[in-house]
Order: sequence, then C-alpha cells, then structure tokens
Amino acid sequence: NARDKFVIFEAGLDTGKRIPIKAMIEFKNRMIWSRVDPKINKPAVVVQNQELIEGQIPRFSAEIINNSILDLTDMTVAVVIYDDDKNAIAVRQTFIKYLKRGTTGMASFTWPKPFVTSRLTVEIYPRIDLVR
Repeated sequence: NARDKFVIFEAGLDTGKRIPIKAMIEFKNRMIWSRVDPKINKPAVVVQNQELIEGQIPRFSAEIINNSILDLTDMTVAVVIYDDDKNAIAVRQTFIKYLKRGTTGMASFTWPKPFVTSRLTVEIYPRIDLVR
C-alpha cells in the first residue's frame, strides 16, 4: 500500500553454520503495479497493550483493534525486535484471518531461545492489502 512501512518476512532460511550479514531481494518477473483509489483510506487499526516478556522462551503480545467501519480479513501482523544498536535480532509474523469492526484481536509471538542482549526495542506492523 502507498506509504506503508512493512516487513518482508521469509521463515526457515537455511544458512548452514554461516551467520548472515546481508540479504538481497531480486524480482525476476516484471512487476505489475496497481493504483489504489485515493478515496480509499487505510483501515484504522490500533495497536495497544504491547508486552514483551523475556526469559528462556521470550514472548510478545499485543492487542490489535479494528477501529475502521469495515470488517477486516487476512491481516498480516509482523513484529521486529531490535537491539540497542537498532539491528533486527528477531522477527515473527502471524495472520489474523478475520477481525470484525469495533473489536479487538490478539497477536502473540514466541521465540525458541532467549535474547542475548538488553535494552530491546519492539516494532509491530499490522498490514491490510488494499490492492487485492
């Protein structure tokens, strides 16, 4: 969507024993761009009550509120955990299949290992595809 900040998430990449340093994205097929009618507003989605619990199995949860006038379907919710140098150290993504207007849903995420740094920052990205 226009002016959206979003996460490109690909789970389960096998790097062997190598530590990834960078990632590159290559589009092999010709892109077909679609314009969204400027009268269409991005649905009013609010994130509140975010909670990060560190430990042996770190967890993050947040309430996702649909304040729009429409019921929302197929919402992607991604969360990125950053260290104190602003490096992304953990990412997860989930889907909310349906969120009725005026209601609240939960997005919950876990990681299999504790984070090895302190002073973490969390950003959460709920996204509705307006072009579908």
